[in-house]
Amino acid sequence: MRNKKTKCIAADKIIWKDEIESGNIPATMIESEIQIHKGLLHPNILQLFGSFTDKIGQHILLEYAPYGDLEGELTNQKNESFCEDVAIDYFCQMATALKFCHDKNVMHRDVKPSNMLIGWSRLLKLADFGWSSEIRTNNELRHSTYCGTPLYMAPEKVLNAPSRHAPIAPVVYDEQVDVWSLGVCLFQMLYGRFPFTGDNDSTDDKELTKKTLEAILGSPLVFPPEPTVTTETIQLLRFLLAKNVALRPRLADVMGSAWWKKWAA
Repeated sequence: MRNKKTKCIAADKIIWKDEIESGNIPATMIESEIQIHKGLLHPNILQLFGSFTDKIGQHILLEYAPYGDLEGELTNQKNESFCEDVAIDYFCQMATALKFCHDKNVMHRDVKPSNMLIGWSRLLKLADFGWSSEIRTNNELRHSTYCGTPLYMAPEKVLNAPSRHAPIAPVVYDEQVDVWSLGVCLFQMLYGRFPFTGDNDSTDDKELTKKTLEAILGSPLVFPPEPTVTTETIQLLRFLLAKNVALRPRLADVMGSAWWKKWAA
């Protein structure tokens, strides 16, 4: 459909009434998504034009992205990876969008290629703010929710997984979970695989997820010998995928680094 105010083509995201009434998708979560998303106006963030409710459910009118998502783009590549120049271009666009969110006190909490849409002029657009939340409430960190996609989850979020023995007190995390996920995305785009996974031979989804979470917490970061990636990009990945969150850089640090000045210029 076409937005009457902007004349732009809009995509209609529908959350069906049955899903809301059954509690599968809580109305409060939908309202939070809308309120957060509509305040994020940036070239690398999918624009939210408006929303309304009717007899079939909740409608969210979004900017139309004609070229699908980055996951599909990856799948269509040889070895499901990009050359370093292309991967870094996408990474820098992702980082720019997330830095804007963080500056607005918002963390996404589900950063992954399928939530990165490709708009007109092949510009990357961060999308799907269903799990997003304010980073701080009354200047305090309060987030310990286990949410998002396991393959992209930061260790501090994994510690709250229901499949593990819960800690005495939930582990509180902040926007650095997005930085970890961004590192996973860059690794995936460069190598066509994930840095931490379970047993590929497993046919049981729950068991595979459990092993993936164990790998995120306990396995070392190993870089495949092929394809060749520059030393400075490998070093950046080591920082982004630091299991100790205190050693993981803020996006402001990444964007102020010599690496960024070289690659993002």
